[in-house]
Amino acid sequence: MKFFRIALAFFLWVALVGTAMRLYAVLPMPWPFKFLLHSHSHVGFQGWLSLSAMVLILRFWVRPERRNALVYKFILWATAALVAGIMVSFLLQGYGMYSILFSSLFQVVSYVFIWRVWRDRNSSEGSFYLVKWALIYNALSTLGPWAVGILSAKGYSGTEYYDAAIYFFLHFQYNGWFMLLLPAFLLYFMENNQPATSVLQTKYFMKYLA
Repeated sequence: MKFFRIALAFFLWVALVGTAMRLYAVLPMPWPFKFLLHSHSHVGFQGWLSLSAMVLILRFWVRPERRNALVYKFILWATAALVAGIMVSFLLQGYGMYSILFSSLFQVVSYVFIWRVWRDRNSSEGSFYLVKWALIYNALSTLGPWAVGILSAKGYSGTEYYDAAIYFFLHFQYNGWFMLLLPAFLLYFMENNQPATSVLQTKYFMKYLA
């Protein structure tokens, strides 16, 4: 619950920054609009949604004897600290050395989380079939930010390739990572109340979603 409260604190930040962005139409603001926009979007994805998802995945799909392992505490604390760095650095400099560094480290920590959950998963839960694909799409989506860095270094900022890399990231975050977790939670509770919900049924449900 501690880390879920931290995720809620990030959500509060997202709400406050979103409100500040709307005030640009009527009031002068001390920060460039794009700096607020980047801080808002990154903290929304990585601090509010991703951290919440990580906490819930640990709670529902990792074996009980592994949930309190030191590695998961490190992952969650590192995630929270990196998102705090992302929040401040984007607010102060937009895309710059520190914001890119924090964002890159966040991606690395997310890879470690995916690997550990895959290793420590509760294989008896058929709903993990959806979680598995959500994790895959989360990892796949990170190709977008890496491509953005390469394209920027090559002088392709603002081109259709640059935009495509951003949309690639957003697509797999929205329609893969986040959207597949929603039915996964539903199936988890179905499994706990209706044990007859099998892995095969879950796979058919997954194909229907696709």
